[in-house]
Amino acid sequence: MSKYCCATVLLIGILPILGCAESSDELFEQQITQMNELAEAIETGADEAKMKEIEDAFKATKEKFDALAVSVEEQSRLAKDHGDFKKAMDRLTKAKAQALLKQMGDQLPGMMEDMQKKMGGAMPSISPGDIPTLEFPK
Repeated sequence: MSKYCCATVLLIGILPILGCAESSDELFEQQITQMNELAEAIETGADEAKMKEIEDAFKATKEKFDALAVSVEEQSRLAKDHGDFKKAMDRLTKAKAQALLKQMGDQLPGMMEDMQKKMGGAMPSISPGDIPTLEFPK
């Protein structure tokens, strides 16, 4: 009887440890969720701390995934099985690109003014009304 009790206690102690390892599927799903969270944070203009928190979580998940040394074939299968991966990647890429363009657009007026100052007024100021329009014969 005590042999069975010891074996049961041992199994109960070991099973949670064995079960703690996350599978490549679980980690892949976590990465998809985190990419969507980051995209949403960028799209909604979340503060830097929130974005850093999501990015750090994503990096940690990616490190765990990389530690599994998943083969290229397995990675292809995962991407195929998890159709949301491409959508999440596209959404994140688009959000980052739009944020970058907005940042550049916000800086552009100041850059143009600086250029005009540095050129000592030699750079003409053009307004939309100054641009000639061409009329083509019908």
